[in-house]
Amino acid sequence: MGIEKGLRLGTMTLAGLKKSGGLKAALSSFERFYLGPEFCENLLDNSACREAASLQKMGKKICLLTPMLSEAGVKRLDSVFKGLLRLTRRGVIDPQGLEITVNDFGAVELARRNSLPFALNAGRLLRDNVFDSTGKPLKVHNGAALAFFRGLGITRYELPST
Repeated sequence: MGIEKGLRLGTMTLAGLKKSGGLKAALSSFERFYLGPEFCENLLDNSACREAASLQKMGKKICLLTPMLSEAGVKRLDSVFKGLLRLTRRGVIDPQGLEITVNDFGAVELARRNSLPFALNAGRLLRDNVFDSTGKPLKVHNGAALAFFRGLGITRYELPST
């Protein structure tokens, strides 16, 4: 597996990227696109489903980034998850080309409850439950947490590049 190049769009839409003049270059330069409001649950909406479907249609891999959640955020994310499932059942989204980075145990529980067919990753806000990344080399400081996450189907973790 070679190095994959990805672009974090966050809440920027494909229409916004096109309007800025960057869509063509982004599509030719990046294999993976990161969507979603990683740091603000108030920005969660079903537009991420349409964006994911559009990008997959263009041959791109997708990672949906999720924020920390309150009760209101759980409802919004549940709507997004259900939208992704509908598109998957209709054959619009390929589950193998979409993964979800969870940054909240509520998001993990929602993924389990909805039986999502997408790979789950532990985001930056959950990673520190398992790893100590303050020095080099990276160290596992909680083997029980590592086993717990593996039991949830999480085997990938976001790590800092520095």
